[in-house]
Amino acid sequence: MSQPTQAGPKHPWMRLALCVLLVCVTAQRSAGQVTRSQPSEATTEASQPLTPDRVFALASPAVVKLVVKDEDYREIGQGSGFVVEAVSAGRESVAATLVTNYHVIRPAVHVHVVFANGDTGSVSLVLAEDESSDVAVLMAMGKWTVALGSPAESLPTLEIRNSENPPVGARVYVIGSPQGLANTLSEGLVSGFRERGERAAWIQITAPISPGSSGGPLLSADGTVLGMTTATVREGQNLNFAIPASEMLRVLNGPKNPREVWEGASIRETEADAFKTARLTFYAACDLPKWLAEVCKDLPASSRKIVIDFIEDDDVQRAKEECLNSKARDGDQLALLVKARELYSQKAYDMLRRATEAKAGDFAHLVHFALARTIKKKIFAELENRSVSLKDLERTLQPLKVAKDLKPDFAPTVYWLASTYDTLDSFGNTAPELLLEANDLVRLMPRCYEAYRFRGTAWAELGRAEAFERDFAMAIQLRPNDQLLLWEKARGYGMLKNDRRAVETYKEAIELDPDSGHSPMLYYNLARIYQGLGDCSADAIAAYEKSNLFIMGNLFGEGSFKYQIARCRNQLKGRP
Repeated sequence: MSQPTQAGPKHPWMRLALCVLLVCVTAQRSAGQVTRSQPSEATTEASQPLTPDRVFALASPAVVKLVVKDEDYREIGQGSGFVVEAVSAGRESVAATLVTNYHVIRPAVHVHVVFANGDTGSVSLVLAEDESSDVAVLMAMGKWTVALGSPAESLPTLEIRNSENPPVGARVYVIGSPQGLANTLSEGLVSGFRERGERAAWIQITAPISPGSSGGPLLSADGTVLGMTTATVREGQNLNFAIPASEMLRVLNGPKNPREVWEGASIRETEADAFKTARLTFYAACDLPKWLAEVCKDLPASSRKIVIDFIEDDDVQRAKEECLNSKARDGDQLALLVKARELYSQKAYDMLRRATEAKAGDFAHLVHFALARTIKKKIFAELENRSVSLKDLERTLQPLKVAKDLKPDFAPTVYWLASTYDTLDSFGNTAPELLLEANDLVRLMPRCYEAYRFRGTAWAELGRAEAFERDFAMAIQLRPNDQLLLWEKARGYGMLKNDRRAVETYKEAIELDPDSGHSPMLYYNLARIYQGLGDCSADAIAAYEKSNLFIMGNLFGEGSFKYQIARCRNQLKGRP
């Protein structure tokens, strides 16, 4: 049976990670407000069989639900985990060490944590990970509210002990969040052990595991942590697996290499932060009301910028506006950039053109980047009933190239260069250029699914099937269940002349959301591939008809659909 943990964090790396709490914890420790988390009662009761409800009551307070999100804070997956160590600072903040599956957090940009009592937090660090064992150790920071009259002063934990595997036939329990239903209990038996090369054998169990349960604790009948749920075989009945406690302990006690959850950069956040920095830098150099200048005179430059941006006093706003207008009239590049961001279309375009001709400053790359983005908006505003032309795309390409020359590692510039080359490929082969930009984007944003989509598309254009599939597999892992991404993958198979795989992928995309606005075009492309394969079957006719039910007739003309359907029907009858 698990024993109470010793006072103080037992892992040196836990103490290292908790440095983020140092300031607030130190102050509260002097007042006697900081407490060590105590093990759940499940780790302290006598080693004897417990009823299922008692196992749940004792262990579930330490189990958490994990919500995995992408760069846009779009939910892309869920999982479970459990707390193995925690330090609370006061009654409403906690730093917790969690154990979960590696595959749960692999595609994450953000990981939201829901504790058993409903309080929430987020994962700030991945402390350790082992892909081969499917184990990840996380640091989570969040709110923990102790209920009035509760004996628990801090977040409950479960202790992992290095014990022998349970015998086949032993009763076990699983707590997790199947399909997002937090703290769900299921029970079953140990049905076997499955060898995994040099790694410890997985425990095979009959307790049901569903998506969202991965990472939850596997418990014995006396509440001991035996392992962690990891996988299920969908085609098999009651074929579910758990990682043994020994593997979790190996990662917990082994070498640590802490990293942020996301090792990339957000295109949108990077772009927004760059323009914010430009704005704050400009206004910090303006002559402001004397009282504000007095407040800011002894502040560091970074703090001065924040104070000036935060204050909404009428005198301050007036001084900022006068400064901006005056310097913009004088042709100051930074002033023109800041002013253009407040304008739209033609006026912004004219002002940014002036800025490109002004004396270059620290934000010259942003000027050319903003000009390219403004040109694109201007083009789309003028399109009306025509399509984007080669000339249109080349107009946006030139300022983007200048922006990259000025600051090669500004990820938004690289992203829009890749996007432009991707579109330009329909006018001629720009796959080599797309590949170069996509490689840079993968380097700058290794967790951005679009970086892999761009590069995978380039590989398909170049006839590199293996590299194409590898990059699209990564893109889909980072952004699962995305219909447009599957569409792009199907297009890639078309470029590679692998029509059968293209058909499979189009079908997969349609199945995600048959009624979406993209489905008509997916049906149309599917029908065209069927026809290209000489397979004018009932499936091809059905795809054409489903496409024609929507808006596609407006794009291709209803006659086109009637012709293709008639052609397929004639082919089925054996007529030319």
